[in-house]
Amino acid sequence: MNPLQFLNLVKEKGGGVFILEGEEEFFKLKTLETLKEDLPSPELNWIIFYGDRIEEENLFSLLLSYPFLSPCRYIILKQGEKLPSSLLKKLKERISQIPSTNYLFSLLSKKDSRWRELSPPAVITTWNKPTPEEIKSWVKEKLLKNHKKIKENALEILLERTKDNLPFLENEVEKLICFSGDKEWIEAEDIEKVGSEGSIVTIYHLLESILEGNFPQALLQLKKLLLRGTSALEILGYITWEFKRLWSFKSLKEKGMGSYFIALELGLRKETQRRYEKFLSSGKGMEWKELMEKIFQCDLALKRGRDPEIELGILLFYLCG
Repeated sequence: MNPLQFLNLVKEKGGGVFILEGEEEFFKLKTLETLKEDLPSPELNWIIFYGDRIEEENLFSLLLSYPFLSPCRYIILKQGEKLPSSLLKKLKERISQIPSTNYLFSLLSKKDSRWRELSPPAVITTWNKPTPEEIKSWVKEKLLKNHKKIKENALEILLERTKDNLPFLENEVEKLICFSGDKEWIEAEDIEKVGSEGSIVTIYHLLESILEGNFPQALLQLKKLLLRGTSALEILGYITWEFKRLWSFKSLKEKGMGSYFIALELGLRKETQRRYEKFLSSGKGMEWKELMEKIFQCDLALKRGRDPEIELGILLFYLCG
């Protein structure tokens, strides 16, 4: 099942239970997230549950009631194979009561005979490992949504560098979108720039120093970057990107998601996870709203022509605690 086929199937069916079988998790989630993009009031009508920690009353209350301020409601059930059999039995009994406005998407890593008993009316789809061409198409589509295109040789380098790690590939694509500036076409040199070579390494050293709370080292890295001609706004962009990932990590941890699944969802390496854990446990992390306000103030100051070393230095001081 490819993403486009699945989305067409969802539109044709109009509500009900959809079972997504197969080890391929990345494209399942990314396809479902495209539904969220056009959803009014997603905070009320885009709900994620986990099969091993779900309250029956909460699930059926949302599944059987009409959506609020929206034409539809999407309920995502991750690790659906861990859903208790007793709850599955009740779902089978009440599946006909689900309004046509509501969708339950159950993500299974493998076939589960218990879930298959719900079909029909439940719809079963199988998700295989994506082909290289499907991955290329996904990258091009994601870039196009952000008014970017990529040269074929650059795309080949990008895929070779990220191998089969799709969350890592997504992170690299997002970095390319953020830091290719006003360029429409992404070329091989841009891939090198956001990869493991060049001055970007120093930017990552800076980010590591921030997460470690090492203000003197972070300040030294900042000076080196500015002396090499790295744009102050580019540095600020990387800091913003890193802390968005950090807060996503924090949010998923608070929801009870395990370390393995967080790493899979955010494309984190073990060392990055360790730094995030250390930063959050240190108590130095400010609230998200406060952090965004500090970044906004720094961005405004830089655009007004203030000294980048001073303004970014002040931000580093706050971040390092």
